[in-house]
Amino acid sequence: MTRLQALLPVAGVLCAGWSSHAAEATPPPNAPSRVEWKADAGRLRLEYHGETILETVIEARDAGGEPLGGAAIKLEPEESGGGKDKVEQRLKLTLAGAREGVGLLLRGTVHGSPEAFPAETEGATRQRFGHEGGGVEDDLRKVRHL
Repeated sequence: MTRLQALLPVAGVLCAGWSSHAAEATPPPNAPSRVEWKADAGRLRLEYHGETILETVIEARDAGGEPLGGAAIKLEPEESGGGKDKVEQRLKLTLAGAREGVGLLLRGTVHGSPEAFPAETEGATRQRFGHEGGGVEDDLRKVRHL
C-alpha cells in the first residue's frame, strides 16, 4: 500500500466531516421577529429566532412629561418582503384617540449577541427622529440607536 492510498480514506473522512459542519453553520432564513404586545400593561417584546431582542414599556405622557393613566395605546404591525434577501417589519405605536400635547414614551432594553455593536441611522431616516448630534456617549434616553 502506497502512502497516497493510505491517506485517501483519511482525507475522505475529513472532507465529509467538514461538509457536514458547514451545513450546520448556515444562518437561519430571514424572518420577521415575533411580537408580543400586552396593551393593558403597555409592554412590547420582540423575539428573533427564539431569542428576546427587545423588551419595552410604552406609556402616554402629557406635555409636562407626567404619565397619563388609562390612555389606550394601539400597536399596528406591518410586514413586507419575506424573501430570502430582505424582510421589513414596522411596528407603529399610536395613542387611541389622540390628544393635544400627549406623546408616547418608550423605555426598554435591547438584547444583542456578543457580536452586537452600537450604530446610528444616517440621512433621511435619522432626520425623522428629530434629534441633534449623536454618538454612543450622548443621552441614550432618546431613541436614536436603531
